[in-house]
Amino acid sequence: MTTAEFIREYRERDIRQLALQANRFPDVDMPYALDQIQGWQIARRKLPKWAACDGVIFPPHLSMEQCSSEPTAQYKLNLAMEWASRVGHASRMTDLTGGFGVDFSFTSCAFNAATYVERNEQLCHIVEHNLPLLGLNNATVVCADAVEYLSTVEPQTMLFLDPARRDEHGAKTVMLADCTPDVVQLLPQLLEKSRFTMLKLSPMLDWHKAVDDLRGTVREVHIVSVGGECKELLLVLSTVVDSELKVYCADLSTASDTSSLFVYTPGSSAPVANSTFNIQHSYTSPTPQS
Repeated sequence: MTTAEFIREYRERDIRQLALQANRFPDVDMPYALDQIQGWQIARRKLPKWAACDGVIFPPHLSMEQCSSEPTAQYKLNLAMEWASRVGHASRMTDLTGGFGVDFSFTSCAFNAATYVERNEQLCHIVEHNLPLLGLNNATVVCADAVEYLSTVEPQTMLFLDPARRDEHGAKTVMLADCTPDVVQLLPQLLEKSRFTMLKLSPMLDWHKAVDDLRGTVREVHIVSVGGECKELLLVLSTVVDSELKVYCADLSTASDTSSLFVYTPGSSAPVANSTFNIQHSYTSPTPQS
């Protein structure tokens, strides 16, 4: 039995039990197979379209647990489309912290060309393999450090960053300046080289402090939940668009008709239901290739 055959036949089994039976399958690359089975089992819950796509390679467990789910990635695509329309420009975007590429695979659909940047060479190889299978042909994969690449990148419509939220000792960070890369330090370059920048941050982060740290450049704050559980915090930065700060609270569901969105301006008396920002899934999402 080959490794690929083993993965297909046993992907619904408990990986702990499979690991104990490794001696029965001498021709199987068991560490790789178990990574793929575990990745597929997580994807079946978080990324069903990816799980249904034959040939997709999944990264080690930590990257799978940390990656976005389909509903939150879809929300970012809608947000990117809204802002690209607002700035009258949708030519190109760059994701400076690509990771497993889930957010990139969605947000890139809003632009004519897109660049994925990631310093982990293994993840770059995985994403380069997966993107064509997902029907994405407008993307370039670059293995590079985000800060170094930003210094050379040409002006973009959108820059996207998901700073790492653990320090050098592995402890979780809740302050924007403690994340890697340091967005506060990079702020002048981000504003110079993009019409708008989208930041994905931990829901544990104090967004009031983050807004203050980013010195009046944050135009929107999006607090994104799925099924009532807060998943992530999105900030949109821009000096091209000068508008009053708005805070959006979105509760998403896999069923579009149950999604809800409220928006308020800090200092106003109460949030109101919002009808100008579309969170219904009315776009063309990445389509896996059979």
